[in-house]
Amino acid sequence: MKYTNLFVLIGTVLFLAACGQRSLDGEPSLSDLRFDRLDHDLGEVYQQHTYDLEYPFEAVGSDPITIAEIDVSCGCTNASIYPAWDTATYGDVWPLNEPIPGGAKGFVRATFDGSRYKRDKSATITLRGNFLERKATLGVKAFVKPVFDVQPQNINFGEVITSTLASNPPERLITVTAMKDYAIDRWIRVPKGLLIEEVGEVKKLDGGQVSRQYRITINSNISQGPMSSSVDAETTIGINLTFTVAARVLGPVRYSPAQRVAFGIYDAGQRKHRTVKLEATRGAPNLPMPTVEIVGGAKDAIVVEVITAINEGTGYQIKMVIAETVPPGNYNGLLKISYPDNPDYESQEIRVNARIRKK
Repeated sequence: MKYTNLFVLIGTVLFLAACGQRSLDGEPSLSDLRFDRLDHDLGEVYQQHTYDLEYPFEAVGSDPITIAEIDVSCGCTNASIYPAWDTATYGDVWPLNEPIPGGAKGFVRATFDGSRYKRDKSATITLRGNFLERKATLGVKAFVKPVFDVQPQNINFGEVITSTLASNPPERLITVTAMKDYAIDRWIRVPKGLLIEEVGEVKKLDGGQVSRQYRITINSNISQGPMSSSVDAETTIGINLTFTVAARVLGPVRYSPAQRVAFGIYDAGQRKHRTVKLEATRGAPNLPMPTVEIVGGAKDAIVVEVITAINEGTGYQIKMVIAETVPPGNYNGLLKISYPDNPDYESQEIRVNARIRKK
């Protein structure tokens, strides 16, 4: 019985030591960490801007406390402890794991950075230490708006025929709503063949915002082929205005496919064929007979079998063949299509490739 009482006594002592010891090395404290506020609602904020946050706190009780960790979510905030009780010894920022006296007041200060976010965004700051609750969670939320709201952000002209550009150049309008009034210092990147002009009047909106309109026109300087590019301008706000423009620019001939013909990966001993279609675009005369050749490593495997007129002479179909006897290997090259007797028609190069495996 006396040994049982001894074990009970030892257990009680250990339990009290674990729950009630009040040291400065991170073990439990009888004081708690209380905040005047746990949340910040920033409302509407802007990308490329930072916003300061402050959460006042007090170490409630006579025991010192320590804060061992400060974790922030999403990388959109950073946070530090700033004392209101002692600035001479430790400067502006109070180090983690350093005792905060009982009854002391201070702040957790953080920064919300809206650069990488848009629309509704929330984040948390979690503090862990030896205070009674062990953990405190602070929050911030905001509705993040772009400095420049471009509508539409992605401008797609679709299919553009070069023969119609002189008489009927295609154009699109964009509307830019900015956080405040601005001017374009210079256009940094504008694809060749695009003309950008501001049109209409500047509209003053609520909250200091302004709205401007720009007209984007494609002219005859544009190059044939697919075009997809960003447009960038330096502005007096110090933040660039950016949007994207895309088009598929066709000359007098439409090629299908226009970029690449793939025979794929297959086992030796098989016959494979692929076709390329050539058609006159709108407003172009009947298409002349092209000259066709395979160049590069692909010429050892791929041959042009036949060129057939289609659509009453307005187009042609090129049939390419890989024979059953072609040995295994990787074959890459170009299908070159030209019109040597018709300088008004530009030549076209289309990549061709095949990979033949051993059986």
